[in-house]
Amino acid sequence: MIADEFLIPDRRWEIWKCYSHQEYLDRFFIPGRWHKEVPEKVQEAYISVERLFAYSYFYYPLTEEVHSKMTRVFEMAVRIKADQLGITFKKKHASLQDHFDAFHSKGGFGDDMIPALEMVKNLRNVYAHPKSQMYFGPIIYRNVIVIINIINRLFLLNNEYNQLINKALALIETMNSFITGVFVFEGPTKRYLVSRLQPLLLSPDGESTLWVLDPVLKSFPKTMEGFSSAEPFFMKLKSFTLDGGTIEGVDLITNTVIRVYPTSKEADLQTAKRFAEHYASADLSVKDLHEKIMADAVYDQMERFVYDEYWNQQGMG
Repeated sequence: MIADEFLIPDRRWEIWKCYSHQEYLDRFFIPGRWHKEVPEKVQEAYISVERLFAYSYFYYPLTEEVHSKMTRVFEMAVRIKADQLGITFKKKHASLQDHFDAFHSKGGFGDDMIPALEMVKNLRNVYAHPKSQMYFGPIIYRNVIVIINIINRLFLLNNEYNQLINKALALIETMNSFITGVFVFEGPTKRYLVSRLQPLLLSPDGESTLWVLDPVLKSFPKTMEGFSSAEPFFMKLKSFTLDGGTIEGVDLITNTVIRVYPTSKEADLQTAKRFAEHYASADLSVKDLHEKIMADAVYDQMERFVYDEYWNQQGMG
């Protein structure tokens, strides 16, 4: 066997517009991000996940092993946390659910933490007991970010994560009184009409914010036959300002100035009104699917923002 034969790119990645190893890594590689209280054993175990990410470019089915290894890193983290809390079990081989029940009895975890842990356990069971190979590819790489966030939260001081989230809730409450009506999103080259503008999260240092904007569509299908997905879009702003209803800040991804401001132009208001009428008359199944797509997109972006902004921050953990 010749070593170079193991380094031949898997052409299936061309489906995802990845024509080189670097393009693949730039799009899909997820490095570990941890606060200082996450045990070194957990951080070191994640290096294997990083290697599986990297080598998947040469054999597409290795993406399945990315998820399988990630859930084992999660299980290690859960058992280490139990040891830190001095939790012991009568069983020789306590299950993950035994650990979660013990965490619940111990207290000090947020209301949503145990359900989050159980969600990862269910993922683990999928990969531990496959009926066949699962060629998901990078579609569910997002689960890795979700699990990294959950592991980080597991080793935070009690309620610290929730305190950070509450800062965002306070911002949302403050902003909601200012941001009503129809808005224009204006970037260097693009202009969109927006029906909803809402802050979602605030970084621990208070410098960065994540916003969701729902575009005003030219039309909305009445039935499933004409349905096509239309996701919201997002702003990740640094040090935004609010002046007379106009929000301005620097987009952290493109490093360009973004402005969102209310519009009173008749043409804009009529377009927004027409979209609202089309939406109101659509079948319930169409609206339900549209809302699910929107909610899934918001969930993904919030998890990514937490991953990008909350870990490796001074004062965390």
